[in-house]
Amino acid sequence: MAVLGNDVPEASVVGEIIPGKEFYDLRGQYLSEGSVPVIPAKLTRAEQKQIREMAIKAFQACDLAGLARVDFLMEAGGRRAFT
Repeated sequence: MAVLGNDVPEASVVGEIIPGKEFYDLRGQYLSEGSVPVIPAKLTRAEQKQIREMAIKAFQACDLAGLARVDFLMEAGGRRAFT
């Protein structure tokens, strides 16, 4: 997702990638390997809000300005592994 801004940053809509293979690597990201983008992500409103808030906090914690890409990993089955 993108975070844009300076003193009052805003986060974009949460999207997700359904990988074409078991592991989403650089080939899958930049070559046509069957991966499918889903925007907005199939998450609850509460989950989307939490992810957007965490993206903004990460942006601020790194003292960023302008534009940044912030990625999160989420495991299937409800267990989350945010990075």
